[in-house]
Amino acid sequence: MSSFDQSLLKDRPLGESGLCCWTLKQKQMNTSAPSVQSQSPTARGGRRRAHQNNKRKIMRYLDDKYSDPVKDELLDMSSLVDPRFRTTYIDPDKVEPVQRRAVAEMMSLPAPAQQPGTAVQVRQEDAQPPPKKKMTLATI
Repeated sequence: MSSFDQSLLKDRPLGESGLCCWTLKQKQMNTSAPSVQSQSPTARGGRRRAHQNNKRKIMRYLDDKYSDPVKDELLDMSSLVDPRFRTTYIDPDKVEPVQRRAVAEMMSLPAPAQQPGTAVQVRQEDAQPPPKKKMTLATI
């Protein structure tokens, strides 16, 4: 282990205008920076600000994604039908309307047509399983 390069463990100095070295490398390679950053560009106390910034970005993304009322109704209906969730994740004010809508949709489905089946006669010998064979030393 003595040949392990310890320079990777040292803090790297901030580059131009407070950007960390991987951001500078991205600029040199002309690639875009990730929208959610793993490290803060500031030297002291910036990690907390970076976490708060990441939380804001994630919450904004989730709010935009799930703010559609059509998607919200679909998610409510699917969670009601799923036995793992039922009404756990549905807004308490919406539980009753979602349940009424589910019952109305089930009642509007056409009843399955029952076809007359043919009577199958089962012989008494076929209904009973065959007798078990005795265990011998050869089978072990």
